[in-house]
Amino acid sequence: MTHSLSQSNSQSLYIGKCIMPDVSSPSVAVASFMESTNETTVSSAVPKKTILMVGLSFMGEPFMSLGCMFSDTMKDAKVWEVDREHLLSDIRHMSGYKHNKTPAYTLNDITKDDGQCTGFERSHIADFYPAQIHPNVSLPKQNMDICSVEHAMMTFHGESTVDRDPVYSRHGKKYNMESLPTVDICYEYTYNIVKNVPPGHDLPCGLKWDEIDIVLSLDGVDDIFQHYIPNTGGDIMKLEQLKIVFIDRIYRQEAMLIKAYSENRLYLPLHENTSPEFRAKYKECTEKVGDIHYRMPGIPDQAMISWLSMIATGMSTGYKTKGAIRYWD
Repeated sequence: MTHSLSQSNSQSLYIGKCIMPDVSSPSVAVASFMESTNETTVSSAVPKKTILMVGLSFMGEPFMSLGCMFSDTMKDAKVWEVDREHLLSDIRHMSGYKHNKTPAYTLNDITKDDGQCTGFERSHIADFYPAQIHPNVSLPKQNMDICSVEHAMMTFHGESTVDRDPVYSRHGKKYNMESLPTVDICYEYTYNIVKNVPPGHDLPCGLKWDEIDIVLSLDGVDDIFQHYIPNTGGDIMKLEQLKIVFIDRIYRQEAMLIKAYSENRLYLPLHENTSPEFRAKYKECTEKVGDIHYRMPGIPDQAMISWLSMIATGMSTGYKTKGAIRYWD
């Protein structure tokens, strides 16, 4: 989705040189991906693709943006219980742990009676809403003692109904709601892969490598190819379907991102207060020093839209290879 600087036109002024495909949901992006790669479905079953996102909390933010932006096409979600010591301890002291293959909570568990998954212990939610700063704010309701998206999966199907036609059309081909693919998107918080992902470590979300089509990784090439894939049972010589994008350089260096948008006459959506400061603030809200994370909404939303647009292109050019895997860094 592209915008001119005036926001009066949904097309880039540089159309013909660089334009991102317009995507209205993960299903639409993957439908375009399958069309661009000439994939066909031989059965009457709804086609399905799986995307794995790995990285620190900078990757967790776009994952959360994904759920917010496309909630109307989210059909299910699963959250796995993360070891309390792992979640709450200083990251320097985290050690490897085996995944519980059974999801702890489903979307219905989380959203029952207007519940939310805050990422905090239920008893500490109020700490992030100090009364002197938020005197009239009702605290989010969380149905479980602790709920975190550090190990979670969201399932999407269909097209967003927000300012969209009911049928998606691209290159003259139309998809009705029933034929749009289902998309599973799993996120795992990873820190120090060399230490915390030992041989025999389980993939998140109960996945196997032959079920994964695309990986978006904040971790680097060596970490993924030398440690993460082999230590979780993958063989780079056999994963012909797998495409990996290493997104660190095109995501966290916001100065480069801002420059690229400006040079291409594109509008970069920012936080609603239009401040040039992209960073989040501490819970006191009066701190002048920003948190290390991005504000939301903002860059995490745009990052997710950009990655879905990238997927929609079919990802057939500009890649490198390791074994049978195509990757971009």
